[in-house]
Order: sequence, then structure tokens, then C-alpha cells
Amino acid sequence: MALSDRLGRYICSQTYENLPEKVKSIAISCVYNYMGCVYSGSIQPPPVKMLRMLESYFPAGKCHVLGTDRKADPATAALINGTSANSMGFDDMYKDGIYHPGIPAITGALTIADIVPVTGKEFITAVVLGYEIANRIARTCNPSHYKYWHTAATVGSFGSAASAAKALKLTLEETIFALGIAGTKAAGLQECNGNMAQRFHLGTASANGVLAALMAKSGVNGPRNILDGPAGFFAAMSKFDGDVVTAFEDLGDQYTILDTTFKFYPCCGHIHACIDAAIDVMETNALSCQDIKKVKVGTYKTAIVNSGNPAPQDVLQAKFSIAYCVAAGMLHKQVTVSEFANWPPSSAITELMKKIELSVDPVCEENFFAGKRGGVVTVHTTQGTFTATHYSRKGDPDCPLSRQDIVNKFRELAEMVISADGVRELGSYIEQLPELMDVSVLAKSYGKVAP
Repeated sequence: MALSDRLGRYICSQTYENLPEKVKSIAISCVYNYMGCVYSGSIQPPPVKMLRMLESYFPAGKCHVLGTDRKADPATAALINGTSANSMGFDDMYKDGIYHPGIPAITGALTIADIVPVTGKEFITAVVLGYEIANRIARTCNPSHYKYWHTAATVGSFGSAASAAKALKLTLEETIFALGIAGTKAAGLQECNGNMAQRFHLGTASANGVLAALMAKSGVNGPRNILDGPAGFFAAMSKFDGDVVTAFEDLGDQYTILDTTFKFYPCCGHIHACIDAAIDVMETNALSCQDIKKVKVGTYKTAIVNSGNPAPQDVLQAKFSIAYCVAAGMLHKQVTVSEFANWPPSSAITELMKKIELSVDPVCEENFFAGKRGGVVTVHTTQGTFTATHYSRKGDPDCPLSRQDIVNKFRELAEMVISADGVRELGSYIEQLPELMDVSVLAKSYGKVAP
């Protein structure tokens, strides 16, 4: 049986009642996280510039562009909403796949819910399937895939297609075709790291999946072996040479959505453990930045390759700069949205950045291939040398955020765009998702932008 056939059967057969309670619960946390990200991200430069560019060509549509009073066709709405949700750099992660699952899975299902009736239970089921299908594809093709390809863009197309197909109630054959169409559109290169094009990756992945599901529904067929065929995704875009049956054998028994990492900092996830260690070493030893002579940051090679920029030139580059984020953490004992609100940075941060040296830490490098993300920060001061080590990030499954942490994050981010009353209303809908008869209320009620 081709892998797409197996995945299609799984998608079509799953129901809300089959899902464990803890899976349903974390899916709601994922929706909270997504909604905070998409609304706060809607006012960031990438989606704003995209919306302005498309205004002259905007077709009439039924789907809401979140955070605005605009509507668009499904693919365009998914493109902009997916871009918005990634533009704050605060969306969730699946570390075993080096992947961001939430945006494609939730955008795909929510876009469909804006054009056909979808209940809360159906929506939750579709979202979970978007995570489960894409997370396994991501962990199978990586780490080799990540050398050139941005997993969020490539694998994200499958995640969106899976959730959109379920929400659209496609047949088995249509679901297989949707995965095939999404797979041939999957792209997104690492060369885009640190610029606006990288933010579009989650938008294009979301749009790819929605468009693929709608095309399959309309009778367009696609490849049945898009993943494991001789010229398929794994062969073309990774060094995977194992048995796909083994790689996917836990489907339906284990739920990868339970391993979701919820970001505690609004920047590249590869930097988070370094920030944790930097704040830890400063607070534990009551250090002052004025006394610092040198800071050594050790982490894994991929983190340095992706986020080793020693001198970022704008806010977006700063989100991919270990030096900037560590310096901000050491100086302010936190890294929040405010650390990326203005540019250029203060002289205190730029001077501290000059004292930071990056290197590959052998233990962090070894742990990276075991699914952990670590950072070691050693601070040399006039008073002595101090070190802090974190082999997991705050927000990782073994160091999780609570539901209240995630709800607080949602409120803080959403209130950047929506009125406080609107945030409370939206939050109440998310909390009662299983009882909702029409999920489109999540989008329809929130073109209410605060003055």
C-alpha cells in the first residue's frame, strides 16, 4: 500500500470520538496559540505589504483575512493568514521534525470552515490530523531535508492539505489526490532565513494545502505515490533510506501533537535554550552587564547556521540572531515582543553583542540529533566566570507551558489588534470549541480592529 493511501485512509476514518481527551485539550491550546499569533502578526510588515500588493487584484471571496475587514478567495486568505501567523515568530514547533505544525494545520481547516459548515468537533479532528500527518513526514525526512529546505514550507503543504481535506470531508481518493497535489507544490529554501520571504513560507504552505483540497474536490487528480515514489518527496528532498512503514507505524497509537513546543520567546526556536541559559546565569549569580568582559555561547551547529548572524540589520534579522537575543535577555532578563518593537537597538545591547562568541558545543550537538535543543552560556566578568546550561527550552514537552500560560500569551498578542472585549469573546469561543456548531465564528467575529 502506497503511503498516501495509508495516510488517506487514516484521515478519512478518524473521528472526534476516537481522540484521547488529552489530545483534544492540547489541540485547543494550539488554537489559542495560533489565534494570538495570527492577529498580532497581521500588523507586521510581511502580511501588510502582501495585502497592499494584492489589493488591486483582490477577487471577491468568502474567507476572512484575519485582523482586517477584508475577505478573499480561500487560497489568498490562507496565504495571508498563514503569513500573519508566522510574522511574530511565536508559532508552535515540533522539535523531532524541525517543523512548525500549527499554522498549516489550523489555517487549512479554518479556511475551509469559512466556506462550508464545520463543527467544533470536526475542526478539532481536522487540526489534529494536520499535526499527525505532517509531523511524521517532517521527522522522516529530517535532519537531512533541513539543510536546504525549510520544513515549515515544504511539509507544511501536507499538513494544510490533510486538515483541509478532513474539514472538506473529501473521499479517500480525493484525499490521496489532495496530498499528491500539495506535495508537488511543496517548496521553500533555507536561503530565505532572516528576510520577509521566509515569513511567506507558512503562508504558501497553508495556501498550497487549501488549494490542493479544493482542486481534488473538483475532480483534479494527483500522484498516488507523492511521498514514497521513486521520484517522490522523500527521494528528491531528503536522504531518508529507511522503511516508511516503520516510520509511520505509530500512526493512530501515538499522538505527536502532545509533543508540541509552545514558544516562550518571539524569535527563532533554535535560540531559545541560549536565552534560557543567558537569563539563568544573570539572575542566579546577580550579575551586572557592566561587569561583563566576554560571553561564550555554545549550542548545536544548526542553530549557528540558521541564527548565527552577529550583526542583524533589522528587526526580522534580529529574530534570527543568537547574539541579539542573548544580549537582550542578559540585559532585560526577558525577551518579549518589546525587544523587537523598535530599531535600531540600544547602545547597551549592541555593545554587549560585540562581547558574544558562538561555538558548537559537543553535548548540544549530540543532543540535537536526539531531539533536544540546548544552549550553554558562560559569562566572564570582573568577579569571575559563571555558566548556565539548558538542554531543553521553556515550552518544550519536558518543560511545558501551562494552559494558562498559553491563554495569557494569546490575550497579550491578540490585544495588539483586537479590543479587550473582542479578545474575551474570541477566547470564549476557543474554550468551548467542542460545542460550537459553526467554527467560522472564530474568523467572522474578529475584523473588529481596535482603534
